Amino acid sequence: MRKLILSFAIFVAAHSISYGGLLDRSVDFADLAKLSEEGLQALKDAEFEVFLANVRLARAKATESLARERLKAAEETLDKERLNLKAAKAEYKAAEANQDAERMSNIEKTREKVKEAIKTAELGVKWREKEISARKTGVKKAKLGVELSENKRDLARISRLVTEKISSANKYSLADYKNKQKKNQEGYQKAMDKEKREMLEAEQLKAQYEKRAGEA
Repeated sequence: MRKLILSFAIFVAAHSISYGGLLDRSVDFADLAKLSEEGLQALKDAEFEVFLANVRLARAKATESLARERLKAAEETLDKERLNLKAAKAEYKAAEANQDAERMSNIEKTREKVKEAIKTAELGVKWREKEISARKTGVKKAKLGVELSENKRDLARISRLVTEKISSANKYSLADYKNKQKKNQEGYQKAMDKEKREMLEAEQLKAQYEKRAGEA
């Protein structure tokens, strides 16, 4: 079972590298083939982390897609309320032309309610827009997470080549991979901080929306 998981993780990692333009920065499988069975087994955690990072990226993309659907629904609600206001205005003009004071009074009350509904719907749209911004940042963070896990995996691979004194280990610069790891980690941290900030702002807008909707 462990070998199956390892093999699958390696496949996912290789697929990601091939389509992400990262092949030239990865460790050649021909070099890894020179490792002992024990050496390969020692890499399984790093390989599996790449698999998990790709799953997290897929989840982040799905969450962003769902947020876009929610924004669309919020925008449709806002459009509906604006049409209701337009219809109420037309009715008011008709009542005014007929000098129907009672009808004008009733329509005016309806107009005020619709105006409040529009304000609520606008706040709902703002909430969903901020949510999408946060989710987009989440996707960016997840992509950086994939890069981080891939680089950690490659560091583990190279370190193992060095440990087992595989001659081709000198093809790779641990220093370069470590520098890249540091840069990726900084980018990941920034994305994570931004995501937290935007999610907090989205939660605040959500609270305002729910409070206003509850009072309507």
